[in-house]
Amino acid sequence: MSCAAGRPTFRLLDRRVGWTDIGPEPVPCHLTEWYDPEGIQLLLASGTPAQGVIDVPTLLASLPPPRLARGCGPGSWLLLTPCGMVLRRDPCTGRWRPVWRVEHPPEGLEGARALASSRDRFAIAADGGVQVWTIAGETQVAVIAVKDAECLAFVPGGDLLVATTAPGGLIVLQRFGPVGVPSSRPLALTIPGPICALAVTADKTVWLATGADPDPRVLWSGPLAGPFQKATAAELAAAFLPTGLIGESAAGFCLQETGANGAILTSCTSWDGHPIPASSVPPPALPKWLTSGSIQSGWIDSIIPRCQWHRVRVDADMPPGTGIEVSVVTTDLDPTTLPKGLPSAADWQSGPAGALDLLVQQPPGQYLRLSLTLTGDGTNTPVVRSVRIDFPRRTSLDWLPAVYSENPEAEDFSERFLANFDASIADLDAAVSRFPALLDATGVPGQVLPWLGSFLDVVFDPTWPDAQRRTILSTLPTLYDQRGTLAGLCRAIFLIFGVNPAIRELATSRPWGALADSSRTTANALVQPNAVVGSVRLFGKAKSRFRIGLSALGSAPIHAYGNPDLDPLTAEAYRFEVQIPRGTTGLDHCRLTDLVDAQKPAHTAVTIRFGGDGFVVGVWSAVGIDTAFEPLPGPVLGAAGNVRLRRASLVAAGPPRGRLPLAVGVSSSVGVQTSLE
Repeated sequence: MSCAAGRPTFRLLDRRVGWTDIGPEPVPCHLTEWYDPEGIQLLLASGTPAQGVIDVPTLLASLPPPRLARGCGPGSWLLLTPCGMVLRRDPCTGRWRPVWRVEHPPEGLEGARALASSRDRFAIAADGGVQVWTIAGETQVAVIAVKDAECLAFVPGGDLLVATTAPGGLIVLQRFGPVGVPSSRPLALTIPGPICALAVTADKTVWLATGADPDPRVLWSGPLAGPFQKATAAELAAAFLPTGLIGESAAGFCLQETGANGAILTSCTSWDGHPIPASSVPPPALPKWLTSGSIQSGWIDSIIPRCQWHRVRVDADMPPGTGIEVSVVTTDLDPTTLPKGLPSAADWQSGPAGALDLLVQQPPGQYLRLSLTLTGDGTNTPVVRSVRIDFPRRTSLDWLPAVYSENPEAEDFSERFLANFDASIADLDAAVSRFPALLDATGVPGQVLPWLGSFLDVVFDPTWPDAQRRTILSTLPTLYDQRGTLAGLCRAIFLIFGVNPAIRELATSRPWGALADSSRTTANALVQPNAVVGSVRLFGKAKSRFRIGLSALGSAPIHAYGNPDLDPLTAEAYRFEVQIPRGTTGLDHCRLTDLVDAQKPAHTAVTIRFGGDGFVVGVWSAVGIDTAFEPLPGPVLGAAGNVRLRRASLVAAGPPRGRLPLAVGVSSSVGVQTSLE
């Protein structure tokens, strides 16, 4: 009921506040319980409750099948073929390449049926047991003697979880350490197999799905030590990033991704790693539901004698082929004293099939009872989340002159007539008042974020979590103001990839000359005291492009365009370099390149450098890339060595003299007055 002071104005029926004021909770017929987290819906045709049941497309959206495993980074996958080969998908090209050379496949992988991967390892379940390999496939780490494993999953910390089915048909989970030694006792679950999916989240929550075609899947979750309970599709979607898988069959699977230009790309692959048409992967069969079910609420007390009830509004989903019928009945007598058989079937008021907003046209009464009838076509079911009952009747007749309310019959007709328009106007007013909330990226549901992104001209990657999408949408006003600037590009890269890049404009590092005051003294070789215009070279024109008679061979590029006299102004202009720090893992190079191209000004040219071994000293020196710090070779005396002892000969390096011979970045200038020894 409403929490405002005074009498109540509505009654809300849902699983949190209950469905009755007087009498026990009624028992639904062919429907789920009142307190089902998913809402009230039809039962499956097999008669099992719908709680925990999940369809195959929803399961694939979060958990891949046993033969597929996520790789390192978006778009990267590992595939286990029926012959025991492991293929790795290139996220840039979409091609599948073998991990091992075809002519030297490993032994003992006959009957391979399940695959799991982590950042540095992957595991394969086959007839001969479970093999664990390093992620590149060059070293076999462990062999686990479990020959009937059905699913595998790595646990944060390095352990491997192996799922098997006991002789009684129940699932057993076994946990092994990094070298294949059992790290805990086997956990026997009271869950019947077969198991079709297994995964572990970062907080070590185990998720598994059971069932086989054509039966529906049942979803379970729990800690490593148990117990397990049925879970919902919403909880599964919140626990894992989307996989992008949209279909699976005996022929192969289909993967959906976002292309460079924001287009949705769908690729289908056979279990051998070959491209196949989408028609080869038919949509999975949907679960079969009952076609009819009903339930009645208890008596709802308005606390108002002779209350004129106003509206009944149902919050529900009705897929095609389904319907909901709402019926109500009122009375002013104490429901506990009603004679047997009352209210009769003729006393009920039923709304049109499929109408979720019903105007109550019952005699005034303090108590009301609600009935819901759900129908379906066997492949879909309606879902009722809550019901709101408004009372007493309030219409715009209250704002009209009193002459319209003098006649009781005319007043009743006017109220019912105006209530139809009041309902539409109230919905419009509510939508207008809630419209600012639709643009609040931090408050809208996750399902609204793609629409909000398209509204603001942003295309989301399917693998991005909701938290990252909300952050991007909240930062868009700042990004639009800074687009085309260094700050805007740095912010965009950090939001998408979580990396702080170093961006260098090449034009600012050109060796310009300078004019200085005659009284100024400086150690910079580019600034000369008493410099005179015309006597100081501001730019090396022989280095900007090759010129006959001026440039040395191999020291300048050859250009067949532009005016050579303008080279001092245009060389290195409109060019910049994006440097990604070393140690960045899981970064998609192709996506980073697309992002930089989309955010930079169109007339500029960019070079992207990914950090590797070594470090960069200054601007022009790259120490560790093509330079090595090594001691001088030992001297050899005699004719073969061609070494003659003299004053400047170095026989061996002497002991340190209390300080390091070279301190880069402190007071040393590499290549000018410093000798590396």
